[in-house]
Amino acid sequence: MITALPGRILLIGGALVMALAIMVLSRMGYGPVAPLLPLFMAGGLVVFFYPFLGLLFIAFFVQLDALLRMVPVSEEISPEKLITFVSVLGVLVISFKEPKKLRWGPHEPLISLAVMFGLTLLTALFFVKDLEFGLWSVRRLISLLGLLYLTVRVVKTIGHIKLIALAIIVSSLISSVLVIADYTLGVTLVGGSHAATVSAYDGVSRSAGGSDYNPTTAATMNLAGTTLALILFLRQRKWRILTGPLVVLGSIAIMLSLARSSSLVYVLLVVWLWWKFRKHRLMPAAFVLAVILGAMALPLIPSTYYDRMLTLVEDWDQDKSITARISYNKIGLELLAQHPVLGIGPGQFQYYYADPEYRFVPSNRLFIARQLHNMYLEVATETGLVGGGLFLAMIIMGGVALNRVRKYGATEEIRIYAEAFHYSYVGFMAVSVFMPNEYNKYVWLFIGLGVAFARATVTRRDGRIVPIGTADEAPPPTP
Repeated sequence: MITALPGRILLIGGALVMALAIMVLSRMGYGPVAPLLPLFMAGGLVVFFYPFLGLLFIAFFVQLDALLRMVPVSEEISPEKLITFVSVLGVLVISFKEPKKLRWGPHEPLISLAVMFGLTLLTALFFVKDLEFGLWSVRRLISLLGLLYLTVRVVKTIGHIKLIALAIIVSSLISSVLVIADYTLGVTLVGGSHAATVSAYDGVSRSAGGSDYNPTTAATMNLAGTTLALILFLRQRKWRILTGPLVVLGSIAIMLSLARSSSLVYVLLVVWLWWKFRKHRLMPAAFVLAVILGAMALPLIPSTYYDRMLTLVEDWDQDKSITARISYNKIGLELLAQHPVLGIGPGQFQYYYADPEYRFVPSNRLFIARQLHNMYLEVATETGLVGGGLFLAMIIMGGVALNRVRKYGATEEIRIYAEAFHYSYVGFMAVSVFMPNEYNKYVWLFIGLGVAFARATVTRRDGRIVPIGTADEAPPPTP
């Protein structure tokens, strides 16, 4: 019970502010959610004091953002952005209890690269031709850099890694079920955005599952979750009640999404999986079983999927989607050659792509704003070789960190989780060659997760990489 006078005044004042806020929200048309304001604020306080829960919330809803859009709030104050802001604020405030040298976070090269990338973005913003596109891009990327920083700061234990893996697997499973349900019923159950609802191929509607992204981007995220589950299914029995269904349903959902890039990368990852397990004693039996199951499944695959995949080997001039992607990359390379240092400015490819100057590029272009469907080239085109180099360095750093834990983790469990995330990481970054994924949260979450995972489990001593928590970590005796 609050007995002190200041405490009572604070309590009464807070109640009055809460009541006023509920009244204002009701007047603004948010009446249905106004009574939930106290619950939202309580959740905000929990996230403020326990920022990892905010990161977990974000990781879970990356693929299920369409569910969050059911809450009537504006795009500028979306739940993900609000949670990210509160979590980062909580980290910064609570960090003042730590030693002075660690208040802004560990001395990670990744954080330095991220800061330099942010400064490059702001510098390149001075050279934009369309300020609206520029500000749109900078706002999104700065928010995602905040997510990267949050991940590095709050992921500290193998327990945190497990929870994030669980969040990704469960959300991927839900999204996969929604894709299959949408395809079966011929409806869109939760997607509300234009991108998630209008895509179709040969008269067949394509589903984005639980996402408000377009179906192709949603398939890349599903690929990340499904491949993460695939390694855990093969390596750990205790996960199989979740990972088994996801491997099956996720694979079906990737197929039904009719996303050629995700399907192609998935096939390459399966080949890599065979190479990983080539020496396993059960590999011959598993290969025979896979052939039998594949032969049984072939008649069940929709003919639309075969038609879609065959476009990869047919005359590309007849496929408007492929010719458009060729035009994206051709224009991007020309722009990068013309502006090699700082690029054309954040978000500006959309402006240049619609410019009549590039009318000569053959495609189905309608002279509308479009992103370059190649994450690496788009970042390089818009921020130059400086920004593109920093971005690529961050991606390589995350992958190298996961590979380090995969090899040198102190326990088998740690190595298994690192292998699963590494496998998923490589697949997602590979499929991003065909997608403008730099605005996708998984890119920044996975980069930060890889570096945080390595910092928590392995270290360098005397030029050697050694696991944390083992005898090898102790310094050698002084001679």
